[in-house]
Amino acid sequence: MCEIIEKLQEESAAEAALKKSLEIALDLLRLGKLTISEIGSSTKLSADTVKQLAIDNNIAYTV
Repeated sequence: MCEIIEKLQEESAAEAALKKSLEIALDLLRLGKLTISEIGSSTKLSADTVKQLAIDNNIAYTV
């Protein structure tokens, strides 16, 4: 039972970290001062993920 709770806590922490990285990437995209690659490096997200985030939010980006 304890292992299940620990696993759920780990999954929740990973989901929270991903959500925060996406929020930061979106903020950086809106600023428009960094490239997709720079944002990916800063947030530990892939360039493809950052690019898709820009597309989904209709934000122009530089490669």
